[in-house]
Amino acid sequence: MSWNAADSASGRTYSGYTGVLTEIIVSPDGTKLLSHSWDGEVWCWDVKTGSHIATFGANEKVYCMALSSDQRWFVTAAEDQTIEVWDFAQTQRRSRLAGHKRIVRHLEFNQAGTRLVSRDTSGELRVWSLTSGLCEQAINGRSDDSAMAFWSDDHLVIIMNSRYLGIWNLRLGKIEWQEFCGYGTSPYGSGGAVINTSEQIAVSFYPAHNRSGAIWDLPTLVTNAHHDRRSPAGPSRIVRNVVSSPDGLYVAAIVAEHGKQRVCLASLDAFTGQSRLDIGTELEGVPEVGLTGWIGGSGLPLRNMAIAFSPFSSRLAVATGEQVLIYNVRNGRRVGSLEAEEGAYHDASTIAFTPDGQALVLGKWFAASGEQWDADGGELQFCNAKSGRLLTKLEVDCPAHFAMLPNGRLACITSPGLVIFDTETRSQQSEIRVEYTMDHVAASLRGQFIAAVGKQARSGWTITVWDIDSREVAAQFPGQSAPITDLSFSPDGQWLVSVSEDGCVAIWDILAQTQAAGIDLVWPQYSCAFAANNGRLLLGGYDGITVIDWMTYR
Repeated sequence: MSWNAADSASGRTYSGYTGVLTEIIVSPDGTKLLSHSWDGEVWCWDVKTGSHIATFGANEKVYCMALSSDQRWFVTAAEDQTIEVWDFAQTQRRSRLAGHKRIVRHLEFNQAGTRLVSRDTSGELRVWSLTSGLCEQAINGRSDDSAMAFWSDDHLVIIMNSRYLGIWNLRLGKIEWQEFCGYGTSPYGSGGAVINTSEQIAVSFYPAHNRSGAIWDLPTLVTNAHHDRRSPAGPSRIVRNVVSSPDGLYVAAIVAEHGKQRVCLASLDAFTGQSRLDIGTELEGVPEVGLTGWIGGSGLPLRNMAIAFSPFSSRLAVATGEQVLIYNVRNGRRVGSLEAEEGAYHDASTIAFTPDGQALVLGKWFAASGEQWDADGGELQFCNAKSGRLLTKLEVDCPAHFAMLPNGRLACITSPGLVIFDTETRSQQSEIRVEYTMDHVAASLRGQFIAAVGKQARSGWTITVWDIDSREVAAQFPGQSAPITDLSFSPDGQWLVSVSEDGCVAIWDILAQTQAAGIDLVWPQYSCAFAANNGRLLLGGYDGITVIDWMTYR
């Protein structure tokens, strides 16, 4: 059925299909309508008369289609992972484009109708020349890249990683500009991208908590990108992890910038109240560790980094994915590196000193191959903090994150729930089972509570606090809409702070089991930490480090 756009009245019904329609497109001149179903046929209709004009008989189930602006070429993507190119006027198949290893779900022509870009379910993009029928370029994307459109023959606009609007320079083969624009496609994210003739791009978002949209002027963005490596309308660095020294005098951070990660160290002694803190001094000797996905346009294999202060604030341990480096906190100089047998320290997701400072604990997932995680395996590694000698390994299902308690116990997130280990005997002590997947865990400095966050089917992102001795639930805070990225207890253990990707900072009263305060920041936050005994809260996010006097929000 079609409608008159001027008065919204029902205009005409197109009938004759026996299968379920899966897509409809209108020709650029508005005179024809194309529809396809999974029966392998594409029908062409006359918009004015409603009559069936022609049939494009594909041999396989059709998943998507596109028509060039000059209406010369028509393409369909079939179940056999190939793309068929048709002469639209003659309704004749001209060629078949092969190379994708997954089903193609998105096709887009350039304005001239000479190039075609295709994206399959793995996220791989292929740019084709319709003149030669050859693939000019293959781009490794992600399965959740949700939209793409040609801006010019050399520039492709992509909504990447469900959260970033990026411009890919086809001639240079790299991301030329990117901007944070949404919060994921399921259920958060960027809904689509449309480029108009004025060279502007309109992007629609459909985050569950903030339905919105935005318009960018593309020539201005690309011009600015040549002169400034940062996103012209957003920050260039992301603090993905921030930790405070036990004496409250120093802060260390893992900073993601231009596709690489680095570790920085700064003094907090001169800062009070709410202020923007300089990232500090970059530690020398830390190898560049690439990010996963599209952040910074790297697309590099995943290599985790983790950092931890020693109990007496004199040392900082940095797990780089290949080794553990030790730094003097006072002067920032490297004082040693821990080496063990091959692969012992690879890809540590979390690192911590034991309370006596004599040992380091690292959590890692097993890698079945160079770039693929084995989701069923992992281990906790205990090593001597001075010599690096591997003391023991404990097999743990998916040790995604753990927290060290002051009494030498360790709370580790595993696939069945939370497991409590004794770091002195290096053995499992108790277990808390849950029926949902947890992402982050935190422990109070006095060892009374542990808290973890996970996504439940009915109540959304939920924070649960347990009494460590009784293993009973002490408090629960359900119903958070955006992904919660980190948790941290106040020094006295009575308050819990959570940060999330929508920029919300929540302060929870554990005893009253209620939210005491909330702070809305502009950019997503990924990490939080209390500075001991001085009332300052450190937030690491998409705009560096923010220092807040949290006592004023209680």
